[in-house]
Amino acid sequence: MYLLVLILVLIVFSHYLTREPFRLNNDKYKNYRLGDIIKGYIRKHEPKLYKEYPTKFKNTIASDYIEMIKTEPIKDNNYHVLKKLCDRKKILNNDDIVIHLRLSDAIIGKKGSKYTFIKIFRSSLQPSDYKKLFKHIKKIKRVTIIYGFHHDKYNKKLTQNYIDDIKKIFTEKGVEVKEKISGDPDYDFCYMSKSKHFVMSGGGFSSFIAEVVKMNGNKVYSIKNL
Repeated sequence: MYLLVLILVLIVFSHYLTREPFRLNNDKYKNYRLGDIIKGYIRKHEPKLYKEYPTKFKNTIASDYIEMIKTEPIKDNNYHVLKKLCDRKKILNNDDIVIHLRLSDAIIGKKGSKYTFIKIFRSSLQPSDYKKLFKHIKKIKRVTIIYGFHHDKYNKKLTQNYIDDIKKIFTEKGVEVKEKISGDPDYDFCYMSKSKHFVMSGGGFSSFIAEVVKMNGNKVYSIKNL
């Protein structure tokens, strides 16, 4: 009986050790739009803001990207420049799989076992969709789930339930799962770009990471296409 209680206590304790509390991105990154810099949207449509970026977001991937593409023939979606910027950071990633989630204000409800999303993310993945990975990746031991929050206007309970349901898919198979919320989108971008197996979310940010992952000779998975 005492042994059973001890095991339950250890399980609960390990659950909290591997969970980081919800955290907004650092103040330094308030209104930071790395994806819009990479794809050239701000350069083409918000030239005044583009000129301000190197000062407003000094020592970030966005400001360094702007500086480096000045002498590059390719200004938009220059993945070679992004790879160089991430290689400078010398970030190590020893996880078997990294899963990127697009959360924040995306989840608005739940009907039965299915989550509902805001209109532009209505085709977002359900937790059960992640079961497909086991058919394509063998011997999964460790999974890291990464997400970030740009603002606090989201349903914390629904968001946490969604994350927990995804984690359960893996823990039921004996896979170690941890959540990683650094509050630093630059760090997250480069950490994910070093993934051996990278599982994309929807959206441009994830697709940029995927291109760098492939340049590093590693695998990218789009759940919708499995």
